[in-house]
Amino acid sequence: MAEISVDAKHIYSFFVLFLFIVWILIVVSFFMDYKRYSKRLAGIFQILKNNKLLHVNDYQTLEMLGFWGFGARVMVLFLILKGKRVKLTHTRWLEPEACQVLLRGVDLAWVKNYGCKVKLGSVLLCFLLILTLFGYDY
Repeated sequence: MAEISVDAKHIYSFFVLFLFIVWILIVVSFFMDYKRYSKRLAGIFQILKNNKLLHVNDYQTLEMLGFWGFGARVMVLFLILKGKRVKLTHTRWLEPEACQVLLRGVDLAWVKNYGCKVKLGSVLLCFLLILTLFGYDY
C-alpha cells in the first residue's frame, strides 16, 4: 500500500484554498441577498422617506449602484439597528431611535446576518492577504 505523504506546504495550501472558497461563498451569498431582499430594502427606505427621516437625495445614488449600493444601504440599516447615528449630510443625521420605532414591526433579522457576513468576509479577506504576503516559502 502506498503511503501518502502530506507535508506542511500541502496543508498550508489546502488551508488557504479552504479560506478562499469560504470567502467566495460569502460573496455569492451577498449576491443572493441582493436578489432576495432588494425590493424589501426599497420598501424600508420608502417608509423612512414617507416619515421625513430621509430624502430621496440621501440614498438615490446608492440605489442606482445596484448590487454595490444595496450593500451600503443594508449597512446603514445595520448601524441603525445597532443604535448608531448615521451621517447623511454635513448637518443631518439619521437617528436610530426614530428609525427603530418606525421599523418595529418589520423583520430585519436578515440585516443583522448581512452585517455579520460583511464582518466575517472582511476578516477572511484581510487574513488571506496576510497569508499571501507572508506565505509559506516553497
